[in-house]
Amino acid sequence: MKQNMSDSSASSSKGSPGSYTAINMPLRRLIAIAFGIPPAVDRERIIRPSWIDGVRFDVNARTPAGTRSDQIPDMLRALLADRFSLVTHTETREGTVLALVPARTEGALGPQLTVSSLDCSKPEAPLSGSAGVNTQSAAARVEKPTSAAPCAAVAERWGIWPRI
Repeated sequence: MKQNMSDSSASSSKGSPGSYTAINMPLRRLIAIAFGIPPAVDRERIIRPSWIDGVRFDVNARTPAGTRSDQIPDMLRALLADRFSLVTHTETREGTVLALVPARTEGALGPQLTVSSLDCSKPEAPLSGSAGVNTQSAAARVEKPTSAAPCAAVAERWGIWPRI
């Protein structure tokens, strides 16, 4: 791991068998990758000093044979702890979650809106299924749900927590 001194704002990361490479990656984003925080919300979720948004690093790491891609974040956490003495804690916060609900009183969906097979009541539900929206013809509106718990996992995984 070494600091990238280029003036470029482009960055990339990839894992391949036997290695993990990140080029010109902001430290904030490396931390987010290590903890599985989506890019859309990492600025809100990582409480940090402002300098970590500007400093960028290159990571060129070798991984043991047979390393799975889901093991990379654990290794990256260990690297950050070693190189930066990074100490973290996690906390649970309650927040507002928005729900997409039918705008029509009879509950009919617009012609381009389909029901998803995703079960929001299961916290570890896989993000699969179909949900297509044509914004010009979808008859739906966003409102605050009466209970945020059922779809909190979906909102968390998609990084769609609102700023209210």
